[in-house]
Amino acid sequence: MTFLLLAFILATPSAQADRGARAETRQHRRAYSQLQEIADGYWRAVRWDKVAEAAVFLGDPDDRIDWLAEGTVEGTFSYRSATVIHLEMGPGLVDDPDGYERRATVLVEIEGFDSDQVLKRQVRVQRWYKQGGSWYVVAGERVGVSRQ
Repeated sequence: MTFLLLAFILATPSAQADRGARAETRQHRRAYSQLQEIADGYWRAVRWDKVAEAAVFLGDPDDRIDWLAEGTVEGTFSYRSATVIHLEMGPGLVDDPDGYERRATVLVEIEGFDSDQVLKRQVRVQRWYKQGGSWYVVAGERVGVSRQ
């Protein structure tokens, strides 16, 4: 009798919704953790001017090839540090026109020297997307966009 009651409770729509919500939460946490690790690795490569390592995370093949051909991260700018300070990740996407599984925004605090040798600190915003189980930088945002 107890087994039947438990089976009935677990079969109710609210129990199924709870399981679905927990599964979505687990997927969100996994995707967030994966993005954190990948973004940290990407910015570590950018900070040390390792273009080939960083280019792996550019989803657009043309953008990747252009960056590899240039051979430098950001011209005359010399990074002193680059730290991911915040991630904003959207929900899982279904039937996205671009084929993305998720979208995210990464905030990065950078410090470095430009050609004038003055230390500059700024926060940059960079958009990422998940496709095929991995995260990639949106085309044109290799080093993010300066946030005023």
